[in-house]
Amino acid sequence: MGQRITRHMDRETARRGGSFFGCAIVSAWIAEVFFCCLLMNALRRHRRLILVFATRIAAISLAIHPCLVAAGPVQTYLALGDSIAFGETDVIPVSFGDQGYVKPFADFLASQNGGDRPNVVNLAFPGETSSSFFTAIQPPGDAPHTTLTAFNLNYQSNLAQSQNSLMLSTIATEKAAGHTITHVSFSLGRNDLGAFTAQHLNFFSLTPSQQQGLINTFFGDLTANYIAVLTELRAALPQAQILLLNSYNEQAVFGAGDPFDIVNEIFDAGQTAMIQSLTGPFDARLVDIHVPFIGHEAAYTFVLSGGVHPNDTGYAVIADQMVDASIPEPECSGLFAGAMLLIVLARRRVMGSPRVGHGVFVWPGRAHHEDLHVWQRAMQSRQKGGRLSGA
Repeated sequence: MGQRITRHMDRETARRGGSFFGCAIVSAWIAEVFFCCLLMNALRRHRRLILVFATRIAAISLAIHPCLVAAGPVQTYLALGDSIAFGETDVIPVSFGDQGYVKPFADFLASQNGGDRPNVVNLAFPGETSSSFFTAIQPPGDAPHTTLTAFNLNYQSNLAQSQNSLMLSTIATEKAAGHTITHVSFSLGRNDLGAFTAQHLNFFSLTPSQQQGLINTFFGDLTANYIAVLTELRAALPQAQILLLNSYNEQAVFGAGDPFDIVNEIFDAGQTAMIQSLTGPFDARLVDIHVPFIGHEAAYTFVLSGGVHPNDTGYAVIADQMVDASIPEPECSGLFAGAMLLIVLARRRVMGSPRVGHGVFVWPGRAHHEDLHVWQRAMQSRQKGGRLSGA
């Protein structure tokens, strides 16, 4: 653009005109920064609006310094988890997993990368627990591991491998290809709850303290498995953004007195507390999908037809929560520092001369005594054909 302008201006006019033009853009950029920061402070909780204003700042910045735009490496989005992460609805698709909440989130990542959509590698599959993630051994009573992995075409070369094994080999393959895994989503836990109830059929004959001990062990094991996965991810992908999803409670549609609703609420609260305790140590982010589903269980899931998975609307809501969690908090001080630097550079150009210069986890919520009675009623109902099911 500068070369085209100088063809119609003499050298002196070009110098003065270019300086004036640069200062005008800088001034406009400073005004934009100031305006956007005021709005960002007022709209800090509305992160998608903030992103719009941040995009405006970036656009003007690139107009000033187009040399900052450079083609980067191919980006990859890695999804891990169970049937919800795989995108199961009222049917179980056979695919590579670019569906459910994974698809719209990958589309969002494309909008943040000049329209270039990341490679999507979804290793999730139905029935996965936090233990089978490593062992490739499903809980007793579940379908065989090879039957479940067959739904995900990423396993077609070796249906017997664990999700953890394929995760590590995928990371190595992406690195060897020069790709950068920028985002990882992780969603596990609901099937652990189903396995717990199936493995402790004598739960009701135990004393309250013994029951509480099993609950503590449950969350201790779940936490240990989360830590193991996150430790591997952070060692292999120190710069990737890791998103940890909690759970929604579709059983709430049946009312607050429903035993399944109460049991799910206790689990969801415990899982959320566990995830929150891990976000700091592993520089991860909690994606809260529990709250947005409250009051919308029938509209967002197949619960009224006997299912537990989200429908397309529900998956879109989850993706929106992932987008919100992935957008960083704005730092106005950094923007103003950059603005001041540009002012100095512009003044130098105008003047024409340089200047010198872990613990034990318990079920949170109601009193433990009440929880245990609710748990007993729920498990008794389950044995008679209840509604609890995994993901």
